[in-house]
Amino acid sequence: EPDRRQLVYVGDGVNYNFNVEDVIENHRFFLGMNDNDLAGKVQLKYALNLNEEDLDNPFSYVTAGVQYRNKERDFGNNRYAYTLNPIEEANSSVDVNNPDQYLEFNDLVGGDYDVREETQPSDDYTASLSIIAPYAIYSFSPIQNKLSFNVGLRYEIAEQKINYNLQTDSDFEPIRTETLDDNEFFPSIVGRFNLTDDQIFRLSYSRTISRPDFRELAPFQYAPSFQDFTQQGNPMLENAFNQNLDLRYEYFFGQGDLISVSAFGKQLDSPIVPFVLTGAVSILTYTNAEDGLVYGAEFELRKNLGFMGGLFKNVTFGSNVTVLDSEVTLDASTVGTANSVTRPLTGASNYLVNGDLSYNVEKENFSGNFTLAYNVFGRRLRQIGDQGVGDIYEMPVSTLNFTSQMRLGMAQRFGLSFSVKNILNPDVVVEQELPQAAMSELDIDSYKRGVRFNLGVSFDLIKGN
Repeated sequence: EPDRRQLVYVGDGVNYNFNVEDVIENHRFFLGMNDNDLAGKVQLKYALNLNEEDLDNPFSYVTAGVQYRNKERDFGNNRYAYTLNPIEEANSSVDVNNPDQYLEFNDLVGGDYDVREETQPSDDYTASLSIIAPYAIYSFSPIQNKLSFNVGLRYEIAEQKINYNLQTDSDFEPIRTETLDDNEFFPSIVGRFNLTDDQIFRLSYSRTISRPDFRELAPFQYAPSFQDFTQQGNPMLENAFNQNLDLRYEYFFGQGDLISVSAFGKQLDSPIVPFVLTGAVSILTYTNAEDGLVYGAEFELRKNLGFMGGLFKNVTFGSNVTVLDSEVTLDASTVGTANSVTRPLTGASNYLVNGDLSYNVEKENFSGNFTLAYNVFGRRLRQIGDQGVGDIYEMPVSTLNFTSQMRLGMAQRFGLSFSVKNILNPDVVVEQELPQAAMSELDIDSYKRGVRFNLGVSFDLIKGN
């Protein structure tokens, strides 16, 4: 957003005038952000025991290495507000499609409007993240071609820092600093058991970390659009830690055919969740919940439809269904006594369904893949309310997409891609619960994303073998 321009009008659908009540909403907004991210890895692999029949696949080896990352951000913005004089003539109307005519330089000199800078001390910040992480993985097969394990341990030496100001500060150079410098061990274990040649059990456990994004830490206030929640980071956020467990069964019953069933669970320590801070202006910010739990199951099926006849030999059907339950517990001081301290995990639907049909064709001068994909998710929490203000949920949305990739011509050097995204173009509806009112919820936002068409053409000057 190097130069965002916004004017807000009030009217009756026919005649409009300038909004002179919310002066700050008529503005120009200049944002600048510079990110530098450097990452690298060195890794060695040493075989302890060799499989004499297959020297490229030892049945016991150690992998060790170290990863490094350093990310730095310099962020700042300037905003300028217009003070506009309303049109006083009866039945007169502002031309909402030609705002520039009211903001010419001569109008500024003539006093029809003025401009003042509204940049706040909190609008600038710098941030950095540095991670050095040595790790080792021991891979071994107690029973060759039957049972195998990968046991890993990672140690992260990390420091995340943000330099910032609050709106109430008088200095425009960042004078406050918050640092997260957790040094932690992260173990993992992955086991695989081949029940038969086409049936596999997998078990995995890991401990992971979720760090706040820079934008979730910075107290910079930003409104994506008029009357949307003002977003603001929280520099007091802490890192979140997760214990992850997954059990999966896979059955390969044909070429490319698969049935799998899995169960999963996550134990969350201090998960980061968005919530609405109620006041004169409602602000969307972030906080650490006390703890959380996520568990569920997933079913996946992929099947070639050739058994239905020759016409379907190149058609594949795929689907996966996920059901889950989640709960996070918040500090009572965060949400107040009028709200429950337990919620579902933000962004987690209690069900998710995907399905697709794919058609593949391979000929001498033509090859292609055509896919129709469907997705629907259940009602999911978007933001947590506080002090008696209800939680905000996104309602279920069904999405249908079509994609195609083709190669044609001599040696198939010509490429053609075509896609249609969001074919159904459903309403995206956001509701807020009203615990203190007679009605149970209220639609606070509704919009369509629109149907998107994409067409791509390519030609390979040099065709490989």
